[in-house]
Amino acid sequence: MPSNQTPNYALNQWERDDRVLMEDFNADNAKIDAALAAQAGVLAAHSEMLSKLSNCRVHLTSYTGNGICDLAHSPRVPLPAVPKILLVLNNYNMLLHVPETGNYSTILSQSGIGFMGVSWDGTTAVLEQYTSNRSSLMNQRAKYWVIAIYPAE
Repeated sequence: MPSNQTPNYALNQWERDDRVLMEDFNADNAKIDAALAAQAGVLAAHSEMLSKLSNCRVHLTSYTGNGICDLAHSPRVPLPAVPKILLVLNNYNMLLHVPETGNYSTILSQSGIGFMGVSWDGTTAVLEQYTSNRSSLMNQRAKYWVIAIYPAE
């Protein structure tokens, strides 16, 4: 019978005068087998998730708003192509746009959820600022990050 066990998996640790039994080894092997199987499951799940993520390309850029919140001064963001998903965000607001669904986008801001238009001038996104909520306009004097997601080629 072992005198001690390991802290993480409670595997047997023998002292010189402990009696060694086959059952103790078998119990340890069962614990190790279960731990390895669980880890293999986690790795398989992560591998599946990563393989799905690798089926896209991501383009990251940024712009700095000029603080003028009207339609004539809408931010224009040049991109390599029209993406499947467009995210524009800063510390206070996030715009989510899916071009296939039309010109309206959802904005999440400190003041709530709103909508804003996004149109396309070729591959340039035009963030049309005709929302009534000035705090969620994407042209305040702040840096904005733009994430464009494309299907893999």
